[in-house]
Amino acid sequence: MDLKKIVERLSKKGRKNTMFNILIILLIGLFIVIVSDLFKSTSTKTSTKQKEDKNINISEKISSYEDEQKSQLKYILSKIDGVGGVDVMMYFESGEEHVPALDKNNSTSNTKEKDTVGGSRDIEQNNDGTKVVMSSKGNDNEPLIIKTYKPKVSGIIIVAEGAEEKKIQYDITKAVSNFYNIPENKVNVYSMKK
Repeated sequence: MDLKKIVERLSKKGRKNTMFNILIILLIGLFIVIVSDLFKSTSTKTSTKQKEDKNINISEKISSYEDEQKSQLKYILSKIDGVGGVDVMMYFESGEEHVPALDKNNSTSNTKEKDTVGGSRDIEQNNDGTKVVMSSKGNDNEPLIIKTYKPKVSGIIIVAEGAEEKKIQYDITKAVSNFYNIPENKVNVYSMKK
């Protein structure tokens, strides 16, 4: 009987240890899930912030280009004889356009087959593939840009001192139209309030 009691005690302890081990494993698994989720959300926040900063930089570049165009136009128009102060408003067709580098891969294969009966087949296969070339900057992969087209001016309003005179209006309109290569009807010149 002593032997039976010892076996029963050991089997009860074994069950308790097994349950204890399973509980420990579950707690460790839960801990790993929580910790990995914390690191994942931190890296996602960092990635999102970097993308937002990049978008802000792009919009600042476009805005600075537009401001630069306005200030240069104001400066040159104020130099025209008979023109005093100048204010300019410009309309752009679209934003900056970036042209990425492309990796073109074209291949052609010709196959001539003859069967035992005397028939023949000519098979021509063309494979055309184009991929955007990517460049790595730190952890980011970005397309390699080979050309950038600045936004095209689609219309201009100019308010200038001295524009009451038709000749000065014409001179301003002609200068702006020729410089930006836009039709004269897209350039509006008005006299400034006194």
